[in-house]
Formats: sequence, structure tokens, C-alpha cells
Amino acid sequence: MNSNEYTKFIDTRTTPYSRWPRNEMSFYRPSTRVSEPLDQCQFVMMQLGKAGDIVTIDMWGNPIDPFHPINTLDFKTTRALWADDHGQTFDGYAIVLDEEPSPLLVNGQEYWLVAGLHLDCVKVSGRNIKFSNDFESAKQSLGEPLHGVCPNQRDAYWFGLSHKPINGGRTESAIISSYNQIIPIAIESGDEVMPLPIGAEKIINNILGV
Repeated sequence: MNSNEYTKFIDTRTTPYSRWPRNEMSFYRPSTRVSEPLDQCQFVMMQLGKAGDIVTIDMWGNPIDPFHPINTLDFKTTRALWADDHGQTFDGYAIVLDEEPSPLLVNGQEYWLVAGLHLDCVKVSGRNIKFSNDFESAKQSLGEPLHGVCPNQRDAYWFGLSHKPINGGRTESAIISSYNQIIPIAIESGDEVMPLPIGAEKIINNILGV
């Protein structure tokens, strides 16, 4: 199976996760445009704990250290496991941002993937997904980056590209940086990871209140 056939297979597959909300937002199926930066990242599989927290696991469901290179997977392997599991072992997967900033090469230029994880900012009711005002304000100020709802249906994330690593920070309600975190993926909006606006670092600091 060549790469185009693989992409077509995973992009047209319907999700087996019937316990997740079905709505107008599509389930996370990265297109070629999305995978250009993301296929350079490492991933881990995940389960949800009893409290809805992330538990990173190996292919057999055993807890792992997500930052140890031996436990990470490439883009295609992760997607294949996700597509074939049918909810038996995995509740989702997560992008691992290295413990140190690591650049990606996009169209011949170096970028750093910046990720934001916003906590307890989503309410899901049937087909309706409502983000908090703070999250709506954050993504609008960042130019509506690729964003979505995490598998626990409480948290939300976004991704963007920066010409330099973003240190960001951590508060009780948000974690934003280019490194040393994992981002669980479920439902997304849009299909392309875009550069963040000029002055993104200042915008992020304002979001974090630093």
C-alpha cells in the first residue's frame, strides 16, 4: 500500500468511538497538509483513567513514560493502530513535544510546533460543543489555529507554527509551549497547521497572564 492509498484509507474511515459525541466537527483525520509538519513529531497511545485523565500506554495497554524515545511512535504507525483498534485498547493518541525544543522543517523553513492545552473549557451536549469565552478569545487572538476537543470532552487544544520556540508557561487553566508536554487528540476543526501571527509570543503571554 503506497502512502496515498494509506492516507485515503484513514481519511475516509468512520470512527469506532460511538461513546464520543457525533457532531458537525469532523473526527481528527489529518490530511496531507496537516501531516507535513506533524509527521515529523512523535506520538504515544493513550487511555482515559477513571477521572478522565490521560494514561499513556504501549501497544499492550501498559503504562509508559511518554518522553522516553523507545515508547514513541511515528505518524503512520500511530494512525494505523488507532484505525485498527476499534476502541478495545486505545481511547486516543497524543503528540509528544520533546523535553527540549526541536524544530520542524516545513517547505524548507524551520518552524517550532506550538501547542496549547486548555483545561475544563468545553461543554459537550449531544451534537453541541461549546467552548468557554476564554478559549474562544485565545484562539481568535492567535488567528484561529487548528484546534479541537480532547478525548475527555473537558479540555481543548490548538496547534500553530512559530519561527522560534515558545517557552510559554503553565497556569491552572492552560499549558502553552513548544516543548515538554503531550497533547491528546480527538475532534478537530480545520485541516491545516498554520503559522501563528506576528507577535504570537506576546499574545501567548497575555493569555497566560505573564
